[in-house]
Amino acid sequence: MSSFKIEYEEYFKSELKDGDEFLSYYDQIDIVDFEFNKELGLFTYPCPCGDLFMISLDELRSGETIARCNSCSLLVFVVYDEKDLVDK
Repeated sequence: MSSFKIEYEEYFKSELKDGDEFLSYYDQIDIVDFEFNKELGLFTYPCPCGDLFMISLDELRSGETIARCNSCSLLVFVVYDEKDLVDK
């Protein structure tokens, strides 16, 4: 991963939180549309760039709602309910 990408990710993690007015999402995706890898505890969804949006089960359980792509700057807002995470 490039140093720019790492700095960019750190900026989003440290500065931008849900509810920030200037944070824009590519789309809102329901958690049921993500694929879940139980072994890794990771939800993935295809990104238009060809890579994947990713968010972990732990992140969701802690209240995170943003899935990020590792290859581009797109973000998606993950729509879910706590009951969606119970069986995982």
